[in-house]
Amino acid sequence: MDIFVANDGDITILTIEGEINEHTTLALREKLDSIMKSGVSNIIVDLEKTSFISSAGLATFAFFHKQMKGKGCLKFARLPKHISNLFKLTYMNKVVDTFDSVDQAVKSFQVE
Repeated sequence: MDIFVANDGDITILTIEGEINEHTTLALREKLDSIMKSGVSNIIVDLEKTSFISSAGLATFAFFHKQMKGKGCLKFARLPKHISNLFKLTYMNKVVDTFDSVDQAVKSFQVE
């Protein structure tokens, strides 16, 4: 798994390539924790190039979504069909906001 970080104003965009599984989840947790500790309150996770998310990966996203409540927001963009189906199956799509594009996700922060 590779994680790329970009910023759009006060929004941090994480692009994740590869698999999020029990072997890579620690790196994801550390990256998200580091970003939150730096004072960033709005994060978009771009999953377009993510090939797999395990239950450990979903738990990581759920944990950080909960940690950010009241402080900011964790949103997701460009979910491949198989990951979109996983979000629906696990009801993650009822808990987090998902968008067809990173641009839509960025604009959604401006509306709030």
